[in-house]
Amino acid sequence: AMPNSPFIGGLILALSLLIPGPVQAGPKGQTMRVYNDRMEALFVSLDANSDGKLDAGELKDQRALRRRLKRQQGRSYLLLDDLRSTEENLAGSVSSVASDERI
Repeated sequence: AMPNSPFIGGLILALSLLIPGPVQAGPKGQTMRVYNDRMEALFVSLDANSDGKLDAGELKDQRALRRRLKRQQGRSYLLLDDLRSTEENLAGSVSSVASDERI
């Protein structure tokens, strides 16, 4: 488990910007990278117990993420990969999250 501190979260986000991700190719790559970076920062800030999972209690004020949690089958938590986007689902995810959450 990671320590839950703003410094560690910021450091992780800064390092993630230096490491190329798998969803950066093509003209939409920058958009997906920005979205994924925001989702990672949001995930780190919401993960109160630093267990790498977001459970219902950690999502109390996040309507879009609570809906995403309800769609999980066989799991009662979200992982960071559940919040990351790929080219196929970026448009729907961005509009869904942006309409419910001020990111």
